[in-house]
Amino acid sequence: MIGRKLLHYEIVARLGAGGMGEVWRAVDPRLQRDVAIKVVPSTGADAPLLRERFVREARAASALAHPNIITIHEINAADGLDFIVMEYVRGETLAEMLERGPLTVARAVEYAGQIAAALEAAHAAGIVHRDLKPGNVMIAASGLVKVLDFGIAKRMSSAAAQLNSTTEAALTVLGESIGTPAYMSPEQALGDPVDVRSDVYSFGVVLYQMLTGRLPYQATTKLSLVRQIVHEPPTPLQTAAPQVPDSVVSIVDRCLVKDPGGRYAGAAPLGADLRRCTAHLPDDTDASEAETRSFPVPGAQARNRRVPLRAVAIAAGVALIMYVAWARGPSLVQWLRTQATPQAQLPDADAPAPELYSRAVEDLRFYYREGNVDRAITLLDRAVALRSSYPSAEARLSLAYWRKNFLSADPEWQKRALAHAERAVGAGDQLAVAHIAHGAALALGGHLDEAAAAYQKAETLEPANWELLGRLGDLAVARKSITAAEQYYRRATESGPREWEPHGLLGIFLYRQGRYPEAIAAFEKMRELAPDHMRAYSNLAAAYHQLGRTDEAARVLQRALEIAPDSVTYSNLGTYLYFQGKYPEAVSAFEAAVKLNPNASARWGNLGDAARMATPGSEKMHESYRRAVQLARSELTKRPADPNIQSSLALYLVRDGQGPAALSEIDQVLRLQNLPPSVLFKGALVVELANQRSRALSLLGRALDAGYQLREISAEPDLVSLRADPEYHKLVSRYEK
Repeated sequence: MIGRKLLHYEIVARLGAGGMGEVWRAVDPRLQRDVAIKVVPSTGADAPLLRERFVREARAASALAHPNIITIHEINAADGLDFIVMEYVRGETLAEMLERGPLTVARAVEYAGQIAAALEAAHAAGIVHRDLKPGNVMIAASGLVKVLDFGIAKRMSSAAAQLNSTTEAALTVLGESIGTPAYMSPEQALGDPVDVRSDVYSFGVVLYQMLTGRLPYQATTKLSLVRQIVHEPPTPLQTAAPQVPDSVVSIVDRCLVKDPGGRYAGAAPLGADLRRCTAHLPDDTDASEAETRSFPVPGAQARNRRVPLRAVAIAAGVALIMYVAWARGPSLVQWLRTQATPQAQLPDADAPAPELYSRAVEDLRFYYREGNVDRAITLLDRAVALRSSYPSAEARLSLAYWRKNFLSADPEWQKRALAHAERAVGAGDQLAVAHIAHGAALALGGHLDEAAAAYQKAETLEPANWELLGRLGDLAVARKSITAAEQYYRRATESGPREWEPHGLLGIFLYRQGRYPEAIAAFEKMRELAPDHMRAYSNLAAAYHQLGRTDEAARVLQRALEIAPDSVTYSNLGTYLYFQGKYPEAVSAFEAAVKLNPNASARWGNLGDAARMATPGSEKMHESYRRAVQLARSELTKRPADPNIQSSLALYLVRDGQGPAALSEIDQVLRLQNLPPSVLFKGALVVELANQRSRALSLLGRALDAGYQLREISAEPDLVSLRADPEYHKLVSRYEK
């Protein structure tokens, strides 16, 4: 079919197949849009019946104009094929999403509300879907839900629409069950007449599965399954998913009552209960996967946002490794094995300057190892003291302080980096590393033009130096020269193929461009060359997570924990658990991160977010946010007006209930120019939580224009209410392609 035309529609890809036919993606050249085309089989004993059901689907769906129901453009025939042309939705089915595991309560209830709205519209038009299941629910990249496949839908008379039973249409043989067995109501499974309450039951099964990752009944044969549906109670939702609030449990329980008379009378009252439930969920819909609750990427200043990692939003059973392991001991920290990097011995007191210099350079190659940077500084200080002029050692001292500043930001380290670089240039103007160090120190202070001039001098002296190429890539990123940045990073990997850092830099760049498979290849090379570098594992886990490869993300995190768990690794583990909806366990992981690094605002912010979900309004939540606020303010004294820190501060404040203070902080940030997309996104979160909807929508538009990922916006629990706003869907429709 690919390359073929049906009328004027050009078939370009196969999307899938089912009992009703095959679905293809096509291009409508007249309206310049993508469409989905369902083609009914033209041969076989069932062809006439399928064709009739096919027509029924088109008529049923085309009679419904609702944002949560797939739009039918036309029904037609060509070249002996009957087909429906419908809206093409860029996203995935709910079934595909659930293959990765259960959803959070907030996400499940959000999607359920949209499904209920679609059913309400169908029921109001006198239509029963009769085959509601995850495979017939599409989730667009924006978070918009679309119910599809009305192939066995039944139109009822107006009286029937008021719950009076009717006989099946001629297409249904008396006593034949129509639909997908696992999602059938008891009456549908028995082949009895059905009404809108049968859809309510199927809806309950879908919501149960979203919350638990499993079906309420487990059977090996259709006959056994029907017997359970008709006669046996389902596995209690509270047993399968203890974290689900009672208000949600009661909705599911009412949907799954075997007697139709005990269920909701239709989707309208069901939807009303869901809306009331959403409004009173214990902050489940408020807790955000904060910028701070993200996997950190190395080699860059911390930029706390939701699903990126320190500069950067996972399936049932995957995290069991972690949960079971925690049960081995009383605390997470006691269980996870810590293996400190052995400390190298300092050279003898009478070691010559070149030996001191050589040892320091090797330490700086692996600067991430505990104590390496400080030891390199000690060695280089000794080397400089042994010679009246040692420009290369001065340059390496500058780069050591430059590294130290990234490990622990402090204006003093920036000052020393610049001072040593200036001495290096003054004594060794023909030394490339001196100009590299000078450029790095200048860039650290925000003097990008001066840094570029310094790098140009280094490039004249040694154009293939991988450190220089890496710094030029950093400079290009700062100047938003994306194409140039990639070229520099790739040249750096070619010039330093056995150095781990250029591969890491390239991986971070590709990750931030959303090119996750390429980023994984770069991070794998980084891990090969620096197998004890925790950030290689963190980065890999983040990239796997973005691709939905949650089992691999879990595996990589386990390797990191086995080697040498640190604060960032525990924070990443907490993030993984948070996205699993395992909030108490996430709290434990973030507590471990805080113990190892109690002076980072991001760690306390993570803990506050997890506590906000696990124990809303608890003292732990408030204490964590208060500590995060205190540390963020302290960090701002060292890096005044840093938009990343200040926007995070605003988030901590608003999530702790301090709306006016949060708005004061974010207003200061938003006055700045050229804000990165992550800061604009955090600004949108702050103003949305402060009940400034129109402003939040405007900031989301700016964030998307600046390159923020729509996927991350659609995964943000703090935006559950906003995503139901028609203005949001108008906004994101421009970016879904």
